[in-house]
Amino acid sequence: MTEVQQRVMKARMQPSGDVGNKFPRTVRNLALSGGTEVQLDMHGQDTELDRTIIEAIKDPLTRLVRNAIDQGIEAPDVRRGADKNPTGRLTLRAFHEDGRVKHRNSG
Repeated sequence: MTEVQQRVMKARMQPSGDVGNKFPRTVRNLALSGGTEVQLDMHGQDTELDRTIIEAIKDPLTRLVRNAIDQGIEAPDVRRGADKNPTGRLTLRAFHEDGRVKHRNSG
């Protein structure tokens, strides 16, 4: 790869946190409207992605976050009754693995 190609590639890279900047507000609003308590943990916001990848995953990742909260985190009283912490946790991680960038979420 030439130096010019490397510079162009580097210029296209952006931190994955750019796609996740709106998630704290989204999570807070969904938790309020759904009567749930959610703690959002985000890791790897400095993992770099090509900006076309960021654009491609933005909407699907937002849907995953919404579904995780809407369908995966119960109301605090239901969670207490199941011996769970009343606050559900949503964790988003971005990292490089085997030359690929991966996003994982868990609740």
